[in-house]
Amino acid sequence: MGSGRIHIFKEGNLKPLVILIVFLLAATMFCSHLTENRIKVAKQNFYFVPSIKYLSLTSATHKTFFAYLFFIRGILDLSEPFSSTTNRMDYLLANFKAAGTLEPELTRAYFFGGIVVPVTRGDTVKAIAFLEEAGSSRPNDWKFPFWIGLNYLELGDYLRAAEYYQKAARLPGSPNYLKTNLPFIYYQSGEFNQGIAYLQALMLSLDDQRLIEIIKRKIEWLSNLALLEDKVDQYYKIYAKYPQDLKELQEKKLIQEIPEDSFGRGFYLEKGLSHPKPKVKSKR
Repeated sequence: MGSGRIHIFKEGNLKPLVILIVFLLAATMFCSHLTENRIKVAKQNFYFVPSIKYLSLTSATHKTFFAYLFFIRGILDLSEPFSSTTNRMDYLLANFKAAGTLEPELTRAYFFGGIVVPVTRGDTVKAIAFLEEAGSSRPNDWKFPFWIGLNYLELGDYLRAAEYYQKAARLPGSPNYLKTNLPFIYYQSGEFNQGIAYLQALMLSLDDQRLIEIIKRKIEWLSNLALLEDKVDQYYKIYAKYPQDLKELQEKKLIQEIPEDSFGRGFYLEKGLSHPKPKVKSKR
């Protein structure tokens, strides 16, 4: 039985307990710091892709298996929040390049790397180089110049986009829409005559009467655009100013009537902010 008294530690007796508590707190903080650093190091090591040469040697007869590992890894990390020390684009492209190199039939890896991954303008430039390198070893695969063309469209470089679309359209297995949709890219670039020349050459190589009729309509459409652009320039030479709308060309007898827009809701003049000359456009 106790005496019922409460035992109070003297000041001298508290010192060992305080020292022990401080030590335990310090040890806990130190261990937490080590663990945090190890996680950081592990995370940094995770964002690493070995060289293709090393992967080819170590994967031996299991290249397809490792290819899909890097492919899936790249897809899973698409939405990963990367730190400032990790270059998102370079890391993801390295994964998809490893996948496509180890398994050449895995062209989806290049689609993800070249089309899905890019976010910024700088990313798109890197994606073009990525696809150029991959496409150089697959010269007969129409998808690579097509994807490069898509990236040039994203950059607003319509002439380069048209160039790569043409390359894709010439390759075996390419869909017909690549051949017939090119005029709209030339339309965006304002190079109507180049589009007409391309379509005229294409028409001579076709046997499909349905496609030939579509191409004839598109030649007529681009020809009307080219005609109106020429008359806008002619108006400027005569009056030292540009017309406010296309009706002025008709009023000044430069054209008899505004031609029909075969693929839109009518032609009009679009005034640009960066240049004084209005551009002939088609209402979509």
